[in-house]
Amino acid sequence: MDDPNEDMRLSRREFINLSTRSGSAFVLGIQVFSCSDRKQTDDFPASVGDFERPFLKIMEDGRVILMAPVPEIGQGVKTSLPKLIAEELNSKISIFTIEQGAASNVLGGMAAAGSDSISDYFVILRKAGAIVREMLITAAATHWKVNRDGVSIRDGKAVHGAREAPWFKLIPYLKEIQVPGDPPLKSEDDFELIGRSTKNTDAKDIVSGKARYGMDVQLPGMHYATIARCPVYGGKLKRYDAVKALEVTG
Repeated sequence: MDDPNEDMRLSRREFINLSTRSGSAFVLGIQVFSCSDRKQTDDFPASVGDFERPFLKIMEDGRVILMAPVPEIGQGVKTSLPKLIAEELNSKISIFTIEQGAASNVLGGMAAAGSDSISDYFVILRKAGAIVREMLITAAATHWKVNRDGVSIRDGKAVHGAREAPWFKLIPYLKEIQVPGDPPLKSEDDFELIGRSTKNTDAKDIVSGKARYGMDVQLPGMHYATIARCPVYGGKLKRYDAVKALEVTG
């Protein structure tokens, strides 16, 4: 059987242009040129910000934040996409804080259509998780001065025998480690999250009425539009008055 990942390999440059280790947090983002009409150039910014989507943040206070890079409109991407990162980190998704990624017009429209979020990001996000896993292993091995082969990563901790270290304790060491360009991905036989049912991240807010939808947004001077449909099948437009519409600025 052909390797399903083969056609979705990311170049080393696309991954090297992803890591910022500044301040008290470790932040990982990826330039996803396939999601944008913007052309890649040698001077394309490499810092996390408007030009990059930070998919994972390890905070000094112990939180690990995973980002959903496409709009959540009820299809569950705030659960399914972060789960791809969590899989490679050998961690339950419940230990993470899930946030909705901010819109960016630099990388193109963040569209939700055609049920293609998983197929588009399946390898990209798993590699993001694998990069952090490998860096955490190296950081822990450096911290304990041991061979990295004896270090494992699971549920927010690095483990070596009886020793454990939460990821945020390894931030100083992560800042000194080179980002791996092509980390190994877990075998499908070893999947613990992918392919298994997971509680929707927003389930509690949805059933309690706290979830905020597009129709909940209200802005000063906001106007509302509706589509006027013909009441009979096969009907055609007979006339319309565009005067009021054309008076609207812009």
